[in-house]
Amino acid sequence: MKRYFTKIFLWSWVLTLPLMIAGSYLTYRTLDRFYTFQIRYDPRPAKFDLERILRYEKDQLLQFLRVKSSFQHIFGQTTLPTINLFVSEPNQAQLESYLPQSGFEYVKGGIFIDGQLKKAKVKYRGDFSPHWAWDKKSIRVKTGKGTLFDGLRVFNLQVPKRRHQLHNYLSLKFAETLGLLAPHTEMVRLFLNGKDRGIHIFVEQPSETTLRNANLMPGDIYRGEIEGKDAFTINSRATKRKLFDSTSLWDKVAINNHYDPDSLAPLEKLLELIKGRKEEQSQILLSDIMDMEAWGRFSVFETLASTKHYSDSHNWRIYFDPWRGKFLPLVWDPVGWMWQDKLFTIVRSKLHKMMFRNGDFLRARNAAFEEFFRSGKDAYFLELVSDTVQMMETEIKNDPFLRPGNVATVSSGMDELRQQISEVFTLTKQRWSAGGTPYTKFHYHANTLDLLVGGNRPVQKLRMMFDEKLNTSITAKVNFSTPGGKKVVELSSRTTGADLNAIIFHASLLPDLEIDIETKGPRIIGGQLKTSPGYYQISLTGLDSDSRLTGVEIDWGNGWVPAQSVESITPTAFSQLYAPVAVNTVPPPMIWSGEVTVEGYQVLDQPLIIKPGTMVNLASGATVVLKHRLTAKGTPEAPIRFVPARADQDPWGAIVLSGRGADGSTLSHCEMSDGSGLKGDLFEYSAMLSIHDVKNVVISDCSFKDNHTVDDMVHTVYTDIRFERVRFENALSDALDLDISTATISDSHFERSGNDAVDLMTTQAVITGSVFRNNGDKGISVGENSRLYAINNRLVGNFIGVQSKDRSTAVLLNQTLTDNKTALHAYNKNWRYGEGGTIFLGKSTVSGGETSAAAEKRSVIQIFDSYLEIPAEGKRIDTIVVDDDHSRSALQNDLFPASDMVDPRLIDQLQDIPSELLEQITPAQRGSVTEG
Repeated sequence: MKRYFTKIFLWSWVLTLPLMIAGSYLTYRTLDRFYTFQIRYDPRPAKFDLERILRYEKDQLLQFLRVKSSFQHIFGQTTLPTINLFVSEPNQAQLESYLPQSGFEYVKGGIFIDGQLKKAKVKYRGDFSPHWAWDKKSIRVKTGKGTLFDGLRVFNLQVPKRRHQLHNYLSLKFAETLGLLAPHTEMVRLFLNGKDRGIHIFVEQPSETTLRNANLMPGDIYRGEIEGKDAFTINSRATKRKLFDSTSLWDKVAINNHYDPDSLAPLEKLLELIKGRKEEQSQILLSDIMDMEAWGRFSVFETLASTKHYSDSHNWRIYFDPWRGKFLPLVWDPVGWMWQDKLFTIVRSKLHKMMFRNGDFLRARNAAFEEFFRSGKDAYFLELVSDTVQMMETEIKNDPFLRPGNVATVSSGMDELRQQISEVFTLTKQRWSAGGTPYTKFHYHANTLDLLVGGNRPVQKLRMMFDEKLNTSITAKVNFSTPGGKKVVELSSRTTGADLNAIIFHASLLPDLEIDIETKGPRIIGGQLKTSPGYYQISLTGLDSDSRLTGVEIDWGNGWVPAQSVESITPTAFSQLYAPVAVNTVPPPMIWSGEVTVEGYQVLDQPLIIKPGTMVNLASGATVVLKHRLTAKGTPEAPIRFVPARADQDPWGAIVLSGRGADGSTLSHCEMSDGSGLKGDLFEYSAMLSIHDVKNVVISDCSFKDNHTVDDMVHTVYTDIRFERVRFENALSDALDLDISTATISDSHFERSGNDAVDLMTTQAVITGSVFRNNGDKGISVGENSRLYAINNRLVGNFIGVQSKDRSTAVLLNQTLTDNKTALHAYNKNWRYGEGGTIFLGKSTVSGGETSAAAEKRSVIQIFDSYLEIPAEGKRIDTIVVDDDHSRSALQNDLFPASDMVDPRLIDQLQDIPSELLEQITPAQRGSVTEG
């Protein structure tokens, strides 16, 4: 018996010892974490009770052991992109030495990029404990300027939080689906010093790069954050100040380097408008300064993502576009579908409150709902959600630091998230489609229509039908009352129908929408959009008194619906809504002829027609901003001239085409000289002719010369433009600066520019039959992710003929480059693009000057079937069928070399040459036939 008990005692240690070790380990880990993050540090709003920590440690240990013994982990199987970081043990110890504070300072490390270990800096990130209080931590990585990771220098590896794991990833993907400005994101697997640290969410850190990648101009991104590490002390909180009370609570994560880095003028203007001391005037200006289309989509995003994460104290990132003078939202940390209540209206801040009183915003919001559901984006995104959850089902089983550490719990959480997203989409679509039970009632009397519009969606069209043919000269006005008093708006109309017996009004009419704010102390915690019928009175002039109304129909965007006729309607006033009516009418044009004198700063909110032979005399600093179409058509005998009012004055300012209202503007046989530009707190016109956000502009047979003070002679941004037979002479710096535009330049001349003749930034351009002579720097500068096709041009006596840089490509065919100091140059200037420039030169001649071609790091120049008087040398320069004997006749019949000889960076652009350009190329000839 003694031997029997001895054996039991000895064997019991096999069971009890591991249990004792595991228990001791869990106890130590639990107490250590409790002390660090509950006793020594205030984790609020998170809670760190012992039971929760012990449960985490137990689940984490079991998950870790399961993963380490799994087949997939042993063989490193994952379908996710991998990121490999390296941090030395001393630097890791430094990060962990006094958490969380020690983790917020960068330490040196490394990252694998394209198979090579590159220097990087690493730190922990996040305002609250879920990011850094557990074994899997959120990390911020900063690479060197010369070694970007996927085009980014700073990015985050965020911990998937809660059992749903995918809140932030899917909501950022959803913002992308809606076309909102948002950081790039993807699911990745992190390896630290070769060890698997599990699934993380890769999220770009918002910066100027975010804007450039979205084809937006560099500008200020304001950050509004007074929670977490950015919160004030308890005493300061007692002041109850909120983000939209003061600019002092904001900082910047990107700057417009044309202004002082500390300048907050645009934000100051926005906050002044939100305070709304004169609400109607504030709302008018708010409609002008906010990109309502973007803000409408952002509000739809908040509703469909069920996010309440944008409040009076948290999470705002707002971009001010200096060239359009508009604010746009930048989606950051939305944590979508975390809240269980499915609200149709999300109101959490003073900005929300002000916007929901603006009819232009509400119409944009409705348009965003309509586009989302009718385009099928809801089905597309739900498929993305399902695919992501399916992929994650496999990945979580192999995550050694999964939190929560129970695969079944996480799996069910992700499935619940998928179902919740689907339910929110379905419920929101029902609420939007129903429109709060849309309806219209009318009463017609004495050529007057009293109309009630109910629901929560705007009427988009109104049709009145009569019993006989109507006079086509009928005019109409709509009357309504607001807190600011009675308003009258002219309605545009047209007669229609087989017998011209109906009138259609293209007017957007809103019901009386009122935002009911819910507060808790000084905080806005919610809001409900209440709807009441909106009353309108439409009076007709020019209608035959014998005409009898036979019916009224309404279109909410999905077809005509009859309105209900009633005996009478009691007039009511709109309770708080600005601009319940929107009419897309173009006011009658202003006409200039003879001699016109312009002084000061003028904004013309109507089309402008300038007659042939008009002399526009502009006083010193005079600037005209045109919000509608400009038609300035001179003739060879009677050109239109824009000149100084006096010979001895300082330069005049600028002629500006601003916004989509100016689409289709035309200038022909115009002469413009001795202007400059103008810069204010909220705008910058950097050329004497500045064109911002305008499409289908045509400038032909014009001349521009002798500008002063500012960089550019002609500048476009966000513009689609065509130049035909235009002369640019004696520009102070750049003659033609094209930013984020699409341009065609043909048969034009650029001479004696102080800097570049043509400067491209993120622009698609075609230049044909043009001459670039004696320009101080480049004839053509192709930069910052631009694409150029140049056919049959002559470049003479420039410092550099053509330069390509920063992920740009120039395809040059039938060019004559003569006496340029350097004919072709490619290099990397701006580190944000990570690459240099690419040039293809074919069927061309290069003579004179000092250097035929020079390509610096990360760049390439390929020359095919061309004459080079001075040989092109260098390891990044590739010459195919190039000689110094045949200056006119090509040696190859083919336009391009064999595809296996073309640099991979050039293949797509060579294959995509438009057919109309191919017709202009002469494959049998080297050089240009353009004279000049």
